[in-house]
Amino acid sequence: MLPKRKYVEWIGVIKVWALLVLWAGGGIPVVAQSDAIRLLTIGNSFADDATHYLPQLAEAAGKKVIILRANLGGHSLEQHAEYLRAFRNDPNSPAGRPYVWRGANLPPFATAIPSKRDKSSLPELLTALPWDYVTIQQVSTLSHRPETYEPHATDLIAAIRRYAPQAKVLVHQTWAYRADHPWFAPGKRMTLEKMFTGLDEAYSKLAERHSLGVIPVGDAFWALRSTPKWRFVYPDNEYDYERPPTDAIPRQPGSLHVGWHWRTNRRTGEREFVLDAKHANAFGRYLGAAVWYERLFNDNVSLVEFVPAGIDPQSAAELRSAAHATLTCRQLGDVRFRVSIESPDAEWIKNHGPRFDTTAAVTSIRIEGREILIHGGLADEFNPKWLPPPGYDEARPGEPFLKVGVGLLQRVRERPYLFRHKYPVIKYATNERLTSKTQDELVFRQHINTGPELGWAYDYTKTYTLLPADDSPSPPPPSAAVVATLVIRYKLQNTGTRPIHIEHYNHNWFRLDSDSTMSFGNGYKLNTPFALPTSDPAPDALTINGGNITFHAPVREPVFPMAEQRVSAARNRATLRNLATGRWVEFSGDFDVSRFALFVDHETISPEVFADWKLAPGEQTTWTRTYRFGLDPQPTFTPQPRQHTNK
Repeated sequence: MLPKRKYVEWIGVIKVWALLVLWAGGGIPVVAQSDAIRLLTIGNSFADDATHYLPQLAEAAGKKVIILRANLGGHSLEQHAEYLRAFRNDPNSPAGRPYVWRGANLPPFATAIPSKRDKSSLPELLTALPWDYVTIQQVSTLSHRPETYEPHATDLIAAIRRYAPQAKVLVHQTWAYRADHPWFAPGKRMTLEKMFTGLDEAYSKLAERHSLGVIPVGDAFWALRSTPKWRFVYPDNEYDYERPPTDAIPRQPGSLHVGWHWRTNRRTGEREFVLDAKHANAFGRYLGAAVWYERLFNDNVSLVEFVPAGIDPQSAAELRSAAHATLTCRQLGDVRFRVSIESPDAEWIKNHGPRFDTTAAVTSIRIEGREILIHGGLADEFNPKWLPPPGYDEARPGEPFLKVGVGLLQRVRERPYLFRHKYPVIKYATNERLTSKTQDELVFRQHINTGPELGWAYDYTKTYTLLPADDSPSPPPPSAAVVATLVIRYKLQNTGTRPIHIEHYNHNWFRLDSDSTMSFGNGYKLNTPFALPTSDPAPDALTINGGNITFHAPVREPVFPMAEQRVSAARNRATLRNLATGRWVEFSGDFDVSRFALFVDHETISPEVFADWKLAPGEQTTWTRTYRFGLDPQPTFTPQPRQHTNK
């Protein structure tokens, strides 16, 4: 009999040898190893849910994934680690052999060479194939409790690295429960936000401790639920939950979870009405699989056209786009203050045109789990309207002009430049992410050279740095607490032979509350050094008194006042605060201001600070925009509920 320490190694060698013999014998159509990803999941039903549609997504993209699922219902890291320890103590004991052979696209060995026992151990699964990826996760009931992860995760990771050293270990970040889960009932200590922030922190620390990658399914669920369509609405006021009609279920719009459903009691045979606010429904499974697909294949899942039965094509496209956005963004900060930064993709450019800077944009800022941005977030744009892009006025229709931040565009008509127009792109500038000096910094570079005939060329870098509250460059407003400071540093060098005249601003799409049940705008206050003109008639929702704007009613119609005045860098500082939530942001710059515009509608307050520079060939300029975010300890305003009207 083989010694225990050699038993598993020989089992793996025999299985792989037999598998190769079967494949070499012909008659069994198998995708070549180089064309398939081999995946072993160690988890529970959440891993089953998240990989449910993964094989079909891969197939639709002309790829293949082989999945072996070491998933046991309701199991934690501790339980999987206990099975591993039991096997080490006695390889023949059933206590260490809980796993069955199941998965997707499994090679012939799973059935052609059955194990002598009904079940297998984790080391046997790890040596069954040369896995590309092995994933681990915590059980959802403990996912928000970081103290439950160790030492069990360490033991499992060590086993993976011993028995499958070629495999990359990934952390499957699971999702928070639905908002109507009993944990979140009134009077309970747990909230949906606490569960998500807890699991987010726990998984992040696990990945950091062991230098692992993350499959951020939980982030995708959380981000999507902040959008109107996918915000779960409950209860259904027309449904009788106490006396539910048999096999009828309430309306559950926006749900990514199974929710209320009917099932047959296996013991009594009776139909029963139950709530599953934990597991993913078809929409949640599809979203999870889309995140897994892009993370494993490094391929844009938004372009994959597989749509499963029961999901409409529009919803499928939205879910794939959400998965793509989750994976393409980079993040700074922690669970109390988190900044998400991503580069606009083809879908963004398709919707907005070649307008905004394509290096990167801040697409999300969360203060203690609450989103404070909307639409495009903090998006930069050069030469939007008043100062045309370089070369536009000289170009005839069909000829090129330069859009800094985008590339070389084509003029299509005799009319003045219009920032909303979707001008054809002749050549995009090259974007790249540079190595950051610290973990709280992201650096992006863009450059283009249009050649000697046109003469335009530039080199542009943008650096995002997140500073903790203690490092804030200036004292906070009275009775206010600074949470964090975001600094954006820009450098633009004219490397061509023609002069470049630019005007730059950031479209600050702020919404300092995330509660759609409250009237937006009511209770906001903006203080600026710019003398804004009052319109005639004056807007009902706000009062403008020089640079001070007070919002005293819900915003219904767009407002766009603008100050055509120059302000020195010393006075370039303004503050927007929500008096109801206590959230505030102060934005400033180290440059002279060329103009100030304020865009307000029923969803956002967007203050826009402009600056302009003329760069001769070889010249460069630098400038900085600084955002300080904070919370007032005692909000001073009670918002009005949103008024619904029937039309």
